[in-house]
Amino acid sequence: MGSVKDIQAHLRHAKADTTASEYMPELPESVQQMVGSVYHMLAKGDENKKGRSICYQKLPTLGKSSL
Repeated sequence: MGSVKDIQAHLRHAKADTTASEYMPELPESVQQMVGSVYHMLAKGDENKKGRSICYQKLPTLGKSSL
């Protein structure tokens, strides 16, 4: 992922503020924590199964009523 300046140049915005506010919204804290947790699980791997670097875990599915 590029910096704000890289994206600003690509989109030809005069101001970096335009790029940041319109195209790079801030992620909520809860999303940042979830991403960090998943990253940690993937980086750690499943210690119970040798030779695998990814932790396999069944995730809940979303029903149509959840959407």
